[in-house]
Amino acid sequence: MSLKLTRYNPNFWSKWPSLLLDDSDDLWPTMSNDLHVYETDEEVVVEAKVPGVSKDEIDIDYQNRTLVIKASHEESEEEKKKKKVVYKSTSSNSYAYSTTIPCPVDSSAIKAELEKGVLKIVLPKSAEAKPKKIKVIGK
Repeated sequence: MSLKLTRYNPNFWSKWPSLLLDDSDDLWPTMSNDLHVYETDEEVVVEAKVPGVSKDEIDIDYQNRTLVIKASHEESEEEKKKKKVVYKSTSSNSYAYSTTIPCPVDSSAIKAELEKGVLKIVLPKSAEAKPKKIKVIGK
């Protein structure tokens, strides 16, 4: 599975020694707490943290077993005028994730839901990717 993050991860340096021992080509999977990918017998689930972003500000693309998530929120002029900023830790809420899905999925049945700043994408496995029981016959 391949995962690429375009956001700065403050945990990068705290994981530095373990990165030297990681023999994968892509170092980002060992450093991200923002994207989780797991699978069951029936589906692959991707959860991405996108706090401060509404469902209308999220773009999800799936093609050739690659899932791409882009989300960003910019304050409108009206929102900016309503408050006086004393301190702001980031200039904008912008997220971009890309990951390879580990098995074939039914792309027509993919569902996405946003709840409390977490985007959950459920990708049902295609019939050929689901585990099958094989009955043993013999004497």
